[in-house]
Amino acid sequence: DNQLNELDLSHVPKLIKLGCSNNQLTKLNLTNVPALISLRCSKNQLTELNLSVVSELTELWCDDNQLVVLSLSSVPKLIGLWCGSNQLTELDLSFVPGLTELRCYGNQLTELNLSNVPNLTKLGCWHNQLTKLNLTNVPRLTKLGCWHNQLIELNLLNVPRLTELGCAINQLTQLDLSNVPILTELWCENNQLTELNLTNIPELIELWCGVNQLAELNLLCVPKLTRFGCESNQLTKLDLSHIPRLRTLGCDDNQLNTLDLSNVPVLITLECYKNQLTKLTLSNVPVLTELWCGSNQLTKLHFSSVPELVMLECYNNQLTELDLSNASGLLELWCDINQLTELNLSNVPELVKLWCGNNQLTELNLSNVPALTTLECHNNQLTELDIRLTPLLNNHLRVDDNIKIIR
Repeated sequence: DNQLNELDLSHVPKLIKLGCSNNQLTKLNLTNVPALISLRCSKNQLTELNLSVVSELTELWCDDNQLVVLSLSSVPKLIGLWCGSNQLTELDLSFVPGLTELRCYGNQLTELNLSNVPNLTKLGCWHNQLTKLNLTNVPRLTKLGCWHNQLIELNLLNVPRLTELGCAINQLTQLDLSNVPILTELWCENNQLTELNLTNIPELIELWCGVNQLAELNLLCVPKLTRFGCESNQLTKLDLSHIPRLRTLGCDDNQLNTLDLSNVPVLITLECYKNQLTKLTLSNVPVLTELWCGSNQLTKLHFSSVPELVMLECYNNQLTELDLSNASGLLELWCDINQLTELNLSNVPELVKLWCGNNQLTELNLSNVPALTTLECHNNQLTELDIRLTPLLNNHLRVDDNIKIIR
């Protein structure tokens, strides 16, 4: 981390570990360090890296450079390779049979042959141009990140030890999880999945399956789920009764008309905006801190049971009143596009941001919100606005042109 643009290794022939990451090296001559076993040269400006003399190398970090070619033919003992964020169009792994961890993300790879790396346990090949990925010969794989490619299928039958799978942003139409029984984390959002069977993955803790074409999702067999996102699907119902450990839920942009929260008592974050909800009962989620429920059909919202709430987004509903007397820790409030005739801010002294435009407010008292930095209150029936007690507000204030501002 010294911003070096050159490095002379000619006088350290016995060097076994070299760390020169975060510099401005354009070349790195390894000719005089044949005993090297560990090399970290990430985040430089290397366009080439000749490894022909360092045959003892076991670990190589060369990510975040400008490499277009990386030959591994002379480093047969390599165990770990991190070569992400370069410009590689191919990567021949046939010379490194002992490889256990590979990170080759952010390159231009169109194929990746894993047939000669049977000991591989961790693979990160996201952000490439892969159209297929054969996992037949990597039975020890435990973590796989292959998101943001062009995969149309992903066969998991030969990777029973898999615990983490990230295959989001591909073109998958199906995903068979029947042979990955100890899977704990799954990211499969932004695909074309019409169904997702979770029956055989009871250890699942995190599930992100948003932006697919799912019409239903059975959560009965994943009781350990703590973080769950299923946004932008076609779900008309969502049964949360069997996942009591849930802490984060994102089910926005579906077709839900009800959402029963009675069995998720430790829920902290809820995003359920852009649905068809007519009511939302919060009495059983006492530790809720963030609620995003905008663009529904809500006529009432009660906060007496959620004293920890700091973020409330309830815009574009049919609310005629909003009682904030039990939300004293609120920092951000989005309640624009409703039918509010009044908004009492006397019990939210820590409020920093407020969006309350497009309502029917005739007055807005800001005397108890001195920390306010952002306010949008246009399209109401206000005639004046006193901002003398909100000194931080000047940078972001949006009001109608005809309103008298008292400074």
